[in-house]
Amino acid sequence: MRGRSAWRGGVRRGAALGTVAVVTLAGCAVGGGDGDDDAARSALEQLETDVDALVLDLLPGLADTWGAEASSGRASYEICGMEPSPSGARYRSTPQFRNLQVGGDRAVAAAADFLETEGWQLEQVGNPDIVVAHRDDGTEVRVTAIPNGASVQVTSPCADSDGDLAREFFERPSKDVPLG
Repeated sequence: MRGRSAWRGGVRRGAALGTVAVVTLAGCAVGGGDGDDDAARSALEQLETDVDALVLDLLPGLADTWGAEASSGRASYEICGMEPSPSGARYRSTPQFRNLQVGGDRAVAAAADFLETEGWQLEQVGNPDIVVAHRDDGTEVRVTAIPNGASVQVTSPCADSDGDLAREFFERPSKDVPLG
């Protein structure tokens, strides 16, 4: 039996809640700066596909953990590195949950328990209303307690590209998070 995580804070869950599929984020270090725009473009597009799939895998387990359904969310690309020479882009999806049966730091502790059970590595951030979890491939999940709910950010690692391509993806309009 594993020891109790500091994040659990006494929150107990029933049986394991859902299975997170292992999603490999291809192209995390594609050398787009050498003129290989097709490979860099493909890697950036794959980030969106992979994060969307991961969100769809995580939502049922989090919904069961909190007794609530995801209600909305937005997703978009972000630039990695600093202007005027960005080094690439990453993709972030932020589903929102409302009317949780457990709230505040208890909701965050329950999410931490779920993520840890699913193999995510927890990071101590010093705030009971936030939990950050990572995978070895650089994917990050951040759960934040918000009034009457929780915000979940799923962020890919950066995929390398030249600055123009990174800006092109950054300028794409945000979209609704796929909720199922």
